[in-house]
Amino acid sequence: MEDVSGVWTSNRGGRIIFTNDGTVSFNNVTQDPYCVPEELRKSPPRKSGDGKWVFETIPDESPGVRIQFPTGEEQPKTCSLYAIWVGPRPYSRMYLRQDDGGDEHYDKTPEGAAAVNQ
Repeated sequence: MEDVSGVWTSNRGGRIIFTNDGTVSFNNVTQDPYCVPEELRKSPPRKSGDGKWVFETIPDESPGVRIQFPTGEEQPKTCSLYAIWVGPRPYSRMYLRQDDGGDEHYDKTPEGAAAVNQ
């Protein structure tokens, strides 16, 4: 749990806050193309919102979590993003699955740690 909980910021302006109670808030993150209406899939807009997270490892990947949130759209109504941790424990770097092979990654920051653990 300590590996996940905290504030994670990306080198492209994204921010994700995982809390111990399984809630997550995110700001300015990339979306999986299947989280947006079909006409936006070639260039999905960045997203902000709130949701829930659970541990889930994708086959052939490092440990990670699934983030699920309502899209606010008619189709699809909900979306899942996958955060995958890299490097040795304790994990301090992760990426979102849709960014795999890209240049965006998230690093754990010390800010907000006290608030996250409440």
